[in-house]
Amino acid sequence: MLRVFLFMTGGLICGLSSFFLFPMMGVTFPLLAIPGFLYYSYLKIDQFEAQARETDEEMDLDWQAWPPAVKQPKVWIVDDDKDMAVLMQAGLESKGIHADIITDATDLHRRISFDEVDFILLDWMLSSNLTADMVMLRAIRIISTFSDLQRKFQEHPARVVTYSAMDEHDIHVPHSEFFNHLEHMDKSTPYKEVIQRLSGLIQGQVH
Repeated sequence: MLRVFLFMTGGLICGLSSFFLFPMMGVTFPLLAIPGFLYYSYLKIDQFEAQARETDEEMDLDWQAWPPAVKQPKVWIVDDDKDMAVLMQAGLESKGIHADIITDATDLHRRISFDEVDFILLDWMLSSNLTADMVMLRAIRIISTFSDLQRKFQEHPARVVTYSAMDEHDIHVPHSEFFNHLEHMDKSTPYKEVIQRLSGLIQGQVH
């Protein structure tokens, strides 16, 4: 900053001197001041880039890669609030866990019929007053209708984590051999803690 001040001050003095001593050369002032402004701008840009690099380094410290020797689990985030789902997805990916977003129960039931899933992160209250227990009961009926789906989910039950603003004691998760309810999380829990607990559950169940 001192160098910038001296450079700009020098340009200002030279410009004023030339203006008073040599009226015809008053144009010298802006010409000499311009390099000072350019140098100052360069320093500000360099400072901004340095702060951005520091931010990236801090984010990299919190990022974890999924162990290459361990199969990546299939995780679904079922939430009609797209912003909430994207936040959870980004948090899990920072822990090396990829997750797909499903925004309605119809799509969830469709994917259950043909896709593989290891973990379902299920918002308790979906749109149209549809609750997670209703969604799970519908899924259980669909699976029970087809022998191949029964066999698939009996051999590998999907692990479910529900979350909402409701207390754990105020919800009822239907029991089924096709699903294993691991935990219910309170939405008021700090974001970082939620991601830490979710990643811990997933990694603990897979390893």
